[in-house]
This record gives sequence, C-alpha cells and structure tokens, in this order.
Amino acid sequence: MPGMQSAYEALLQDKKSIKMSNDEMIAYLIDREYEDRKEKKIYRLTKTANFKIMAGLGEIDTSASRGFNRQTLMRLSEMNWLKHAENIIITGATGTGKTFIANALGHTACINGYPVSYFMMSKLLRKYKEATVEQTVTKLFKTIEKKQVLILDDLGLVPLDKSACRLLYEIIDDRYSKSSTIVLSQIPVKLWSKVFEDKTLGDAIIDRLIHNAHQIELKMERESKRAERGVVK
Repeated sequence: MPGMQSAYEALLQDKKSIKMSNDEMIAYLIDREYEDRKEKKIYRLTKTANFKIMAGLGEIDTSASRGFNRQTLMRLSEMNWLKHAENIIITGATGTGKTFIANALGHTACINGYPVSYFMMSKLLRKYKEATVEQTVTKLFKTIEKKQVLILDDLGLVPLDKSACRLLYEIIDDRYSKSSTIVLSQIPVKLWSKVFEDKTLGDAIIDRLIHNAHQIELKMERESKRAERGVVK
C-alpha cells in the first residue's frame, strides 16, 4: 500500500504523528491510501481514453450566441446522463468546439471513475479493418463495450459503406440503454440519413442514438474555438 507508506514516512519526518492517537493515525493513513488509489485510477482512465484534447468543464465557453448556455453545462456536469445511459449529440461547423466539449465531459467521467474511449470515426474504421484481418473483431467489440462513455468524433466526415454501417450498428446496439455514447458531427441530425450507404442500418443507428439523447447544436462565433486556443490561425 504505497499511499499509506508514503503518508506514514511523511508523518515521521514532520513529527506530526506524535500529536495523533492510534485511531487518528490509522484513519489518516487509510484516507491517504484511498486518495492515492483514486488519483492513480483517474490517471489510468485518462491515459487509456486517448483524448484528443485535455479539457475541463470550467474552460467551456457558455456564451449565449454559441448555442451552449451555462444551464446546459451545469446539467451535463452532474453526470446524470451517464448514470442513466443517455447519449449526447453535438453538431456544428468545424471550429465551434465540439471536440473540446466532448473531451471535457469525458475527462469529468474519468474523474468520477468511469472508463472512456475517444475515437475519430476514421480511426475506428481503420482499427476495425485491422481487427478483421487479424481476426480480433470480437476483442475490439468487447473492449469498446466495457467503456461507460464512447466518444465518436466527426460522424459523416468519411463515407460509411455497408461494412462501416454494420460495425457502427453493432456498437450502438450493444450500448443501447446500457452505456452512453457522445457523437460529434458537422452534419445536422436531420441529414444523417444521407451518411449511411445501408439505409436500413442507418435508420436503426439513428433511432438508437437520438432516442434518449441530449442534442446540442453549436453556432459559429466570429472566431473559431481552435483559433482562440492557437491551434489554427
């Protein structure tokens, strides 16, 4: 128990243990061990999530002109959407901050002890093709299924052929009513049907995603969020 050990050594060096009763010392050491394990778990969850951006909820712009107000932020920050296995759909033009908001929500989920995975759709499709060749598709599905929050970025940016439609359907169907998915897209939800080559699977995917989703449509301000952060000029 390294957290308890380091706390005990620190107490001896500071001679604070002299003023503690046995019960107080044990309680203190147990508390330090708990905090140490919690911090290590958050670090592990954050690292394995593969976030594109390290972001916090407190950094999100909630100006009215942007289409994301403080009330929405406060509601989502309570994490009830995750506890109830609800989805979040964020749409808007490139540079409006979709990825930033999604990564901030994902990071908050990690802090609360939930496993998260972030994928660009292009990368997920590439991993699926690799898994098909290596005959590890089942392993890929199980890995994704374990994540309480799955973030899919740029839905519709790359064409979704029939194979991609089947992949996405299996993932979304497995997660339906059990865990949360955050979907980001430049394309408005009402036009999503055009994204899928297989219209039947596409309709099934859309239905499962929007059934219990919080939908956020971001608007472009005078300067994009990337420009403000110095990512692009």
